[in-house]
Amino acid sequence: MFPELTRDDVFRLETRRLWLRWPRAADVGAFVDLASDPSVALWTAHIPHPYTREAAEAFVLRARASNGEGLTLALALALRGRPQEAIGGLELTPDGAGSARLGYWLGQPFRKQGYMAEAIEALVSMVYGLTEIAAIEAEVRPDNAASLGVLDGLGFREAGRRIVEAPARGTSYDCLVLRLEKRAFVGAAAARTPGPAARPLPSMSQQRREDPRMTRALALAADQ
Repeated sequence: MFPELTRDDVFRLETRRLWLRWPRAADVGAFVDLASDPSVALWTAHIPHPYTREAAEAFVLRARASNGEGLTLALALALRGRPQEAIGGLELTPDGAGSARLGYWLGQPFRKQGYMAEAIEALVSMVYGLTEIAAIEAEVRPDNAASLGVLDGLGFREAGRRIVEAPARGTSYDCLVLRLEKRAFVGAAAARTPGPAARPLPSMSQQRREDPRMTRALALAADQ
């Protein structure tokens, strides 16, 4: 379960270039335009192709309800200069055993610019600072070189293989399981020396900054 802090739709994370915020009804058009790209569906298990407006509307409703109950944390990505325009999404789902599963996608026009690595790092920093989650896993097809590169650069390491059901594809995939342990992430963050080129710092809207748990998360992120 995610903490009370994340269960309100004013919750957001900010990085140098991005906002990570709750999905909203106004995102439906962008979700349809971007997620209808076959290259998005190719690497995902749950995004159908073609991606219809009805599917996008249903996703937004489910995500907001699940976020509000603290069962998952589904966030839309947006550029800081255009925070109303979604460019992709991330979702964390706890497994009930101390770890959580990470899923994500990014619209084709926004790839190869480091946005997803920036977003995942901010999310991981926040989650490890505010929750008892001890590890985050992602399931990636072995031929998805771009996704494997992003996760490897963030410290995720191969932890086996798993057959993953892909209901949107009507099949299943043999996937690599990549895992990032909290202790490894925190240790790597502590070993880094911040400077002018420090990694993006997640932050919250001003009314949430006084929460002592967020102060701890921001301190952790600042050490990256």
